[in-house]
Amino acid sequence: MGDVNCTLACALITAKLRYEIDCRLAHVEAGLRSHDWRMPEEVIRVLTDRLSDPLLTPSRDADENIRAEGMPEERIRFVGNVMIDTLFAIVRHLLRGELLFEADRGPMHHGPPELGWPPRTVAPVLHGYRPCARNSCSC
Repeated sequence: MGDVNCTLACALITAKLRYEIDCRLAHVEAGLRSHDWRMPEEVIRVLTDRLSDPLLTPSRDADENIRAEGMPEERIRFVGNVMIDTLFAIVRHLLRGELLFEADRGPMHHGPPELGWPPRTVAPVLHGYRPCARNSCSC
């Protein structure tokens, strides 16, 4: 979704309804920081991280940012860079002569099932592209 108002709106709704509808919030690209609180995006990133269940980070420095903010270690999951994974998925499709709109599910490693949650119980908040998980995940 990007670091925009609708990201925070989705995070707030999911946080309010998480137990009522048995839904969790996963923040993809969690922990990214500019450290510039004049930027509205920075506020949205931090608040979304606070409201999320697992924090799926793209880099080790994002892990450190979250630790520095006092988030519990068990919520942090390093999953890698979804933008680079998307690029590699596109290249794989092109090399195989496949259509680009078909999901490249096999090599992706961001799926909520790998977090131990069944499909359809996770509402991912995404920055950039939605990763192709092994199972569809949405509330």
